[in-house]
Amino acid sequence: MMESNQNQRVGGVFPLSTPSTKVDDKPASQSLQDNQNVLSDLVPDDIFYTLQEYGLFDEKAIRDYHIRKSFKRFREDLSTNQAIEKLQQLYPYLQFDTLRKIVYKVNKKK
Repeated sequence: MMESNQNQRVGGVFPLSTPSTKVDDKPASQSLQDNQNVLSDLVPDDIFYTLQEYGLFDEKAIRDYHIRKSFKRFREDLSTNQAIEKLQQLYPYLQFDTLRKIVYKVNKKK
C-alpha cells in the first residue's frame, strides 16, 4: 500500500520535471512520483522519502523553485527574454507572464 501512495501525484498539479543543467538540453523526465529526490540540494534523501510517503509536498512550490533555479543558470548565457522563452519550452503550459512572475517573485517572510 505504501508503494501505491508513492506512485500517486502529490498535490495534483503535474508530474514534476527537473530541468537539466545545460541550456540546450531538454528537461529530465524524472518526476516526484518517480521516487527521485528532486530537492537533493536542500533535503537529505531519508527526510525527502518520509515527506513524500506522507504526501507533504506542494508540487507547485517545488516546480517554481526549479524554474527560478533554471532561470539563474540560463541567465549566465542568455538574455532575460531568451531565458524566459527557454523556460517556456520546458514548461509549455505556462505563459510568458506567468514565468516572469515566478522568476521575479519576492518571498515575503512572516
